[in-house]
Amino acid sequence: MSERKVINKYYPPDYDPLKEEKVKKVRKPGPAGWPTVRLMIPFSMKCLNCGEYIGKSKKFNAKKESTREDYLGIRIFNFHFRCPQCFSDLVFRTDPKNGDFECVSGCRRNYERKEGKIAADETMDDIVKRLEEEEYREMLAKEGKKENEETAMEQLERRLNEQQKEQEATEEIEELQERHRRLERAKPRILDDQELLDEKEAKLAFKAKSQSKSLTENPTQEGNQISLLSGYSSSDDETVTIKRKKSSLGIRKKVKV
Repeated sequence: MSERKVINKYYPPDYDPLKEEKVKKVRKPGPAGWPTVRLMIPFSMKCLNCGEYIGKSKKFNAKKESTREDYLGIRIFNFHFRCPQCFSDLVFRTDPKNGDFECVSGCRRNYERKEGKIAADETMDDIVKRLEEEEYREMLAKEGKKENEETAMEQLERRLNEQQKEQEATEEIEELQERHRRLERAKPRILDDQELLDEKEAKLAFKAKSQSKSLTENPTQEGNQISLLSGYSSSDDETVTIKRKKSSLGIRKKVKV
């Protein structure tokens, strides 16, 4: 066993690989000569002998049979494997026309394809037209996917922009709330000032009205007031004009000088 694992092997000086005869592999006829391949079931199926369900992607060792059939130069292969329950022979084959697989014997597919199968009597022109349409649909699907896709940087930029907008909106709301609070605090003071101003104007109006009424009742008093305001009197002795006070009942009282 150690000789098999050595790195360098001995070749005699007179060894010529071109003169050596190649040993031809003799392939056994029939199923014994088919190559064994390891594969997964491309679709879920049911065994017709025992009713066992075989799930998709289950691994099997299958015999690969090369048939003489082809589609546009593509060879069609049959795959033979055994049911894990009853060990009966199950066969499925490739379907390059529809890009799928189909059951041949011993099994049945659980679910059929969503797309309809291609007609068996399809001409070459129909094939070319169908392939062009499929290529056009794939191109549109790829373009739409590229438009909808976002790279990691684009997603990060979009999130940062959204966060910035939310922060600006929050600051604006806080500013409006602060302004509203300031207005609410200043509102009572403005009302007090307005009330004082109204009261002052009412007092002045009442005073002016009372003065005009007193002048109409005592016209002689107007001259005395004018003389006092001008700084001289009509008589030799200085006179002082004192306005009579009114009581709360409206009765005039005499004032001693």
